[in-house]
Amino acid sequence: MLRLVLGSRNKKKLREIVELLGDLGLDLADLSAYPNAPEVEETADTFVGNATLKATQLAPVLGAWVIGEDSGSYPKPPLPRSSSTMTPWHRPSTAAITLPLGSASTAVLT
Repeated sequence: MLRLVLGSRNKKKLREIVELLGDLGLDLADLSAYPNAPEVEETADTFVGNATLKATQLAPVLGAWVIGEDSGSYPKPPLPRSSSTMTPWHRPSTAAITLPLGSASTAVLT
C-alpha cells in the first residue's frame, strides 16, 4: 500500500486529510511516525512556498510521498461578521505533494 505522509504532527490536520483521502486506499500518516524527521522552517513569503518547502525537504529524508501543507487542509467558512469580528478567520489553504525523488516531482494544489 502506498504511504502518503502529511508533513505535520498536527493530529487535527491528519484527521482532515483522512476525511478527504481516506477512501483512496492509501496508508495515510503524519510525522509522528517519523520521530527523527527534521523541522522545516517556514521561510517562504507565501503559503505555496511554505507548503513546497515542507514537501521537498521531507520527501527525500523520509523516502515517502509527502504532503506539505500550510494554512489548513481545506478552506473553512468565515465566522459571521460583527463589530468585534470584522474579518474572516480562515486563510487560503495550500498543499504541495512531493515524491521522494526531489523537488522536480512537486505538484502544488491551492
